[in-house]
Amino acid sequence: MEQQVYKGKISFINYEKQFATIEYLHNNKHKSVNCKINAEGSGKKPHQFRLGDGVIFQLRLSDRGDKMTACNVKFTHNTDIDLL
Repeated sequence: MEQQVYKGKISFINYEKQFATIEYLHNNKHKSVNCKINAEGSGKKPHQFRLGDGVIFQLRLSDRGDKMTACNVKFTHNTDIDLL
């Protein structure tokens, strides 16, 4: 079964705790979800996420199993950087 891919924007980052919050729109409702930003296991250098980064991601149950978390987070674009 194909997992749904969501589009969102990074709205908060805590570099010390290695997590970020992504805000996104689902069924015309504003939602937010947390994700780990050091979860790159591909061997490539992970993207340094910044506030305002556009991302695509999927949802899965957290390790504790009590809430949803973002996984497979991929950077798409940051329009704020274009304004520099």
